[in-house]
Amino acid sequence: MKQILILIGIIISITGCNTESIEKKDLYGFYDTSYENGMIEGVAYHESIQLNSYGETDKKVEEKYNLILEFLKNEKLTEDEYVKIFEGTNTKDLEEYFVIKNELENNKYYFKIYAIDRNLKTNELSIKNSIKVDSSINEVKTSLFSLDKYLLISSEAPSSTYMENIYLKWENNKFEFLEKYSFDPSVEYFEKKMSLLEDGKLDEAMELEENYLYPYTYSELLYKSSIMALNTSFEKAKQLSKEEKWEDSLKYLEYGVGEYLILLNETDDLSYLLENEMLLDFEEDEENYGYKLEKKKIVDIFTLYQQLLEKNGKDDLAKGLKLKLDEFTK
Repeated sequence: MKQILILIGIIISITGCNTESIEKKDLYGFYDTSYENGMIEGVAYHESIQLNSYGETDKKVEEKYNLILEFLKNEKLTEDEYVKIFEGTNTKDLEEYFVIKNELENNKYYFKIYAIDRNLKTNELSIKNSIKVDSSINEVKTSLFSLDKYLLISSEAPSSTYMENIYLKWENNKFEFLEKYSFDPSVEYFEKKMSLLEDGKLDEAMELEENYLYPYTYSELLYKSSIMALNTSFEKAKQLSKEEKWEDSLKYLEYGVGEYLILLNETDDLSYLLENEMLLDFEEDEENYGYKLEKKKIVDIFTLYQQLLEKNGKDDLAKGLKLKLDEFTK
């Protein structure tokens, strides 16, 4: 199962996330609509001058970084090198920097952001202002944006699409905290999908484009939504079968069965699975978060699937599935 989740993550990483399903929210002129700030619009992005882990950086960048770091250490503001530095606005005689540093106090994380000036004539650094914010930032995936007098610090969690956006006002050389807005496109996708399934809106759920990354992080939601898709499509297919609408019945059941087969077998390619190993139930030691189906229910679903394949003239697939079902029920 680990291989399944890794494969899903790789596939989605390559194809990209669908951002259209995520509601566009306007906060202080910033538009946050997608994973990794892909569509923050109409703002100035501040380049980080933080050294990378391999030390491959421009010499001038390294000089600036070390100068600011030494200043922070001399001012007793940090003892280590885990700071995130962004270059702000520059004038003829002055350079501006924003430095973000995680801190821990009484087992609670927060970060401080400092606004620092560098006098280009004297090369002296000075702190203009600082602010403490109850949150922590990912040292690697954090970006700084500005729009007029507003600042946005956007930080992504290390192994999820969870985003935390912190909005500050920077006016008259002072910080003012405005608000913190958090969102997770992957969770929003799963919640939207399960809501549609719960409301019986199967067509809309089927049309919903996949939008999630890091399957390990969201594995419970993945299992829950896939089993919901199977159960919902099975009920729909049974009803349509009673009405002898064989083509529509197969279309809906194939959706749910496909979700289930991918969960168990890495693929929903029935032809391939019929010629190779095909799991119809979770392996004994596999974590399934309680979303395991009774064996009878699995047999009922795949028996109907086999019958619908026959009704729609797909005899070879139906025969192959019948053999797999016979093996499963032994």
